[in-house]
Amino acid sequence: YPDILIGGENNFAIFNKNGTVLSPSNQLSNPDSTYQAAGIITVDLDEDGQKEIIGNMSRNRLCVWRNNNNNDYVMDRRYPVSLGERSLSYPVIGNYNGNEMNAYISSNNGVIFRNQLNMATNTTFGWIHEYGNLQRTASWQFSEPQGPVTSTKVFNKAETYFYPNPLSTTFSKAIDHGHEVADQTIILRITTQQNVDVDIKIFDIAANKIYANTVYCENGFASKVYIDASKMASGVYFAVLKAKGKVLKLKFAIEK
Repeated sequence: YPDILIGGENNFAIFNKNGTVLSPSNQLSNPDSTYQAAGIITVDLDEDGQKEIIGNMSRNRLCVWRNNNNNDYVMDRRYPVSLGERSLSYPVIGNYNGNEMNAYISSNNGVIFRNQLNMATNTTFGWIHEYGNLQRTASWQFSEPQGPVTSTKVFNKAETYFYPNPLSTTFSKAIDHGHEVADQTIILRITTQQNVDVDIKIFDIAANKIYANTVYCENGFASKVYIDASKMASGVYFAVLKAKGKVLKLKFAIEK
């Protein structure tokens, strides 16, 4: 399913079919706004299967964010790059001289800047997109997009896990959810291959049930369950997920 990408001058947001919002936990330093934004595009720069976000942001800054394990977007260490002039247009990705891929940025006064992206020359865009549709009409010139794969299996095991795991002060500071997630919170990410209600139960090492919940999960979309771990002691915990007669067992640790 297509996603909606909205870029501002200091931040951006990505909305999926379920209304889940992904955005960087931290805005740019020294934010500024004239209430005009160039927007963002997405490209798999390093061909790792996860899309990077590129945009011209406030104070003439070209920015690239990387997707951190499908959980959070963090600024690439080589960015932001300051340009000499302001640009209200999208970066254009191109292979001009046959050797390297660059981002070309057309500034408002006509000066064109070039930034080397250090990416493969056969890189493809992660989203099919259209720019400059002055008629404001929708169009789709490509084959029918493929929806999530439906399977007799309920859980996508590779995409169902706890994070950070272990939950500790060190990992919490490293991830930094930008105060969007309360301290001492562990997140259960669930991805299913059917539309199901998932029963969740968590037990401590002595087999005492300490948490129970039921969440609705839609095929192909990651559901996140935020679990308050402030009253949980250090140790190993076990989770049992059940849906349509299928069971998935997980474990996580807490270090305080």
